[in-house]
Amino acid sequence: PNFKFGNDILYGGAMDSAILTEIGSFLLLLSAGAVGRKQGFFTGGMVDSMNRLMVNLCVPCLMVHSMTESSLPPERDFLLRLLAVTLASFALTLPLGLLGARLISGDRMERRFFAILMTVCNTGNIGNPIARMLFGELGAVYSAFFSLISMAVLWAAGAWLMTGSRQKPGLRQFCTPIMLAVVLGLVLFLFRVRLPAVAAHTMGKLGNMTGPLAMLIVGCELAGQGLKGLLVPALGRFLLVKQLLLPLGLLAALRLMFGGIPEVSVALVLMFMPTAVNVVAFSPDWQLDGKLAASAVLSSTLGSLVLLPALLLVLRY
Repeated sequence: PNFKFGNDILYGGAMDSAILTEIGSFLLLLSAGAVGRKQGFFTGGMVDSMNRLMVNLCVPCLMVHSMTESSLPPERDFLLRLLAVTLASFALTLPLGLLGARLISGDRMERRFFAILMTVCNTGNIGNPIARMLFGELGAVYSAFFSLISMAVLWAAGAWLMTGSRQKPGLRQFCTPIMLAVVLGLVLFLFRVRLPAVAAHTMGKLGNMTGPLAMLIVGCELAGQGLKGLLVPALGRFLLVKQLLLPLGLLAALRLMFGGIPEVSVALVLMFMPTAVNVVAFSPDWQLDGKLAASAVLSSTLGSLVLLPALLLVLRY
């Protein structure tokens, strides 16, 4: 298929300014959220409500709409390629994260926690809109695959690392609206089921709210926590590993395994996304500092948006 990805995105042209405009818009929305929280426009209850709206309605609509409106072929070779690159990405990122975590902390359990923070990325709230913007239909469908595998990694491998056993959190934690939407969307995609026009249009409208809402919420959280929470030496080392060393190592490994196929570039952009907010929810189960996880989410969100153009520049070569 003729992916949007090819000449327009990674090989320059007018799309470069469009990418910078979109990222700049995200940062301005983040700033608006921070200012609004400081001025009292957004209260804690409002932020919680916006978060529930985004997670339980907007993101699921975005996932289903992206896959049902896709014209990509559900052929065996295409699906196997997506699955192979996705599994390879996570299989490589977890050990690379454990290795890189040695540069962040001397505590064994904290190193494992940082490895999970680097492996499980926000492919739903932020990754899907950015992947769709950069790679069109391929990015939209691929981010759904990534969301499913990412949650499985957090649910199983993360719990195993942090508890030292194969005990997993309850199945109910896995059956979230986002994951149910991913499964539904994949089924509809495979069987080429199209939603009625009015339903598809409505889901598209709701899904398009995901990016703005996510940035407003992150801005509110940043204002509520303050910059002091981000000025931790371990977080600086975490960002160095997650946003620089890990992507370079993953780029070399995936290109060695699969060559320069488009799926590799999509995988790298999605793994470059900030730490998933789900990690914050799992922190109490692992008896770890939820504030550290929240700071990692905020700092990696800022880092991902600021450094994304640099990653795209590297992917051109």
